Amino acid sequence: MIIRNRTPEEAASVLAEFLRDARLQAETRILVSDGRPFIETINANASDSALTFIGLRAPGADEDDASYGAYFAALRFGVPAAAMPVFVLAAEDIDFRRIFT
Repeated sequence: MIIRNRTPEEAASVLAEFLRDARLQAETRILVSDGRPFIETINANASDSALTFIGLRAPGADEDDASYGAYFAALRFGVPAAAMPVFVLAAEDIDFRRIFT
């Protein structure tokens, strides 16, 4: 978990609760961004991970499909393959075929 607005202890508690509720067992890391870009933080820390879960932001209210697709492409191609990324989005219904093609 990359944090900017929480203490490492708060983030660890939130993450532990999420994993418990989801009935998942995982080794986790809390990373402080220190102002670095998101992708840079992932690249510096995820190369030895079996899986790296990357939360996606929901599309903006006035954002078109092409803009959101560009955002996702920057994440997708910015994360090294060794990080085994799993992109996660929990939001409203989205026509993913239009965004990612």
